[in-house]
Amino acid sequence: GQSSLASPIPLRRFTLCRRMGKGGSSTAAVEAPAVRGAKGKLVARTDFFWDDNDEPHAARRKAIMKAHPEVSKLTGPEWRSKYICLFALVLPQIWLSVVTADLPWLPYLAIAYVFGATITQALFLAIHELAHNLFFKSPLHNRLFSMVANWPIGIPYTIPFRGYHLEHHKFQGVDGVDTDVPSYFEAQHIRGPLSKTAWACCQILTYALRPMFIKAQDITAMHVTNWAVQIAFDAAMLYAFGWRPLAYMVLCILLAGGLHPCAGHFISEHYVFPHLAPKQETYSYYGPLNYLTWNVGYHNEHHDFPYIPWSRLPELRRIAPEFYDNLAVCESWVGVIWDYIMRDDVGAVQPRQAADAKGGVIGVSPPPAAAAPRVTACHRAAASSMSSARPAREPGCTSRDSYLPPPLESAFEECPRRGCTVGPKPSQLRRYLLCVVH
Repeated sequence: GQSSLASPIPLRRFTLCRRMGKGGSSTAAVEAPAVRGAKGKLVARTDFFWDDNDEPHAARRKAIMKAHPEVSKLTGPEWRSKYICLFALVLPQIWLSVVTADLPWLPYLAIAYVFGATITQALFLAIHELAHNLFFKSPLHNRLFSMVANWPIGIPYTIPFRGYHLEHHKFQGVDGVDTDVPSYFEAQHIRGPLSKTAWACCQILTYALRPMFIKAQDITAMHVTNWAVQIAFDAAMLYAFGWRPLAYMVLCILLAGGLHPCAGHFISEHYVFPHLAPKQETYSYYGPLNYLTWNVGYHNEHHDFPYIPWSRLPELRRIAPEFYDNLAVCESWVGVIWDYIMRDDVGAVQPRQAADAKGGVIGVSPPPAAAAPRVTACHRAAASSMSSARPAREPGCTSRDSYLPPPLESAFEECPRRGCTVGPKPSQLRRYLLCVVH
């Protein structure tokens, strides 16, 4: 019946971060005052910031499109990206992995940190662009090329990353769905400079392993293809050059996702900076490291328009400055890492959202009660999209590789802003997402 199509929209929880930059706030959220001890000293919070409002990006996207319809011309693939990725990242990293094999440890580590880790971080973010189909018009071509970009990383991850990342966009901060933000375990146990330093040194591992514990994916043909292609590449490198190039690639992963300047974007993007804008969920960074990271610092812009490629995000901000100039910004990725480690009031208590199998909210303490479920036309449209968008290869799955079809996009973006308080169950959408994106 209709009642099975809907459950209460889960609440989100927000992390703690430091004031950086200028500007106001971007969304109406639960007030997040600083927590102070008996002597007025800032201390770590013991719970998430819970919020039952929508994430801010869909509403801002509609407002920008209404004020600046020419923004739609910025969407679509960037033709230069594939050449930059192949000739400036993939091939140089493979070459470096071979020529550094016999170097002494000091120059070896210096090259791995300065060049190798920077290239690996750029490859992570090239795969991020490919996840949004921004290299080629064909989704299949994007998937296949992402496997080439995956080669110098050494570990197959591009296909599972895409599934999780698209869910991050659709369910920003949703506990149990958005795996981009720290878990409750991390928030409770990563405290103090020593544990924070250890976490920051291996945050790429937590970023990679967290989804396995929070929400495992279904295995698809694309997953298997990704593994087969990567294993074949690794085997070829091992046969031709020995184990050292593969060790170099793994080392670069650890360095790129550790205490590296470019790794600051992991922390800066969705932590909350309560001293400046306690209600702002996403922060942008406009500094020079964007030249090395596919403009991922333009993060508010990216979440507002995921279909605009890296090269046109600055133009988006130029066209619509009234929507971005009043937002708080991150001034330094290095500063983000430093403050995360050294400040007691900054921790892994981040934005998040989740519902359990029975529709209840999973969290540290009970969040505000959700409104009673009600089914509307937009919910039925979303359910219809999930069941009949394309011919199914197996129950719940489609046979083509694409982003969410327009009916489902419109249902989830329009519904909450027309007074709806519920939507399709996260598990239903997750199943559909995993099928259509792989």
